[in-house]
Amino acid sequence: MKVQEPSYPRRFRTYLSPYGANIIHKQNPYMIAWWSAAFPGFGHILLQQNIRGVILTLMEVFLNYNAKINLAMVYSFTGHFQAAKAAVNPKWAIIYLVLYTFTIFNSFHSASTLNLVSVLAKREHYQTRPLSMNTFEVYALDKLNPITALTWSMFMPGAGQLYIQRYLLGFFAFFWWGCYAYISNFYLSITYIFLGDLTLAKEVLDIQWLLFMPSVYAGAAFHCYQSCVEVNKAFKDEQRFHLENTYKAATLKLPRLR
Repeated sequence: MKVQEPSYPRRFRTYLSPYGANIIHKQNPYMIAWWSAAFPGFGHILLQQNIRGVILTLMEVFLNYNAKINLAMVYSFTGHFQAAKAAVNPKWAIIYLVLYTFTIFNSFHSASTLNLVSVLAKREHYQTRPLSMNTFEVYALDKLNPITALTWSMFMPGAGQLYIQRYLLGFFAFFWWGCYAYISNFYLSITYIFLGDLTLAKEVLDIQWLLFMPSVYAGAAFHCYQSCVEVNKAFKDEQRFHLENTYKAATLKLPRLR
């Protein structure tokens, strides 16, 4: 008895919604683990696992703040080891250590699994719809400039995500960058630097909150650049698939994309 094949693919690499595109693609598991170490949750966001990534980033901020990990790091880097020891709250630090270790392990494992899924899904030649819309939003698959996305992200984390139409992540990054900058007095310190008052610029800074910002800044820039490159690949694949199926009988041969 012949088994009827399903009309839908078992696996697919690209999913479009009105709020953005999720694309599974091959990534270096060690790079994903590194981003999880830099800021727990970032590795999962790079894997398009946005809900668990956002929850893990919120847990990182909550546990890190209560354990005073960032403050202890600053004291350690400046040679004040007794102050670092006194600053750490061990009740929260142990919970933080467990979360930190598990996040790195889980992101590495998920990256390895999704790499296999990406290879298998690519062989099914599933055509992605180039447009998705609902009552509130519309998303159209389009070719974008990764340098433009990176530039906007460097001006303000979250702007690059908005450029590539990842609206929810973009506004999430906007909100938290604003929180970090406001609570740490980052922009106030920069103002004092421009006014020439370096002592006051140093005194107003809240180091505990300031140390969240470098990872967020670099992570947002890397994410929007990588996502833009993958969106462009998905756009080219969709165009090629459409043209090959529309003009099967044509003698024109399209070059293969690398």
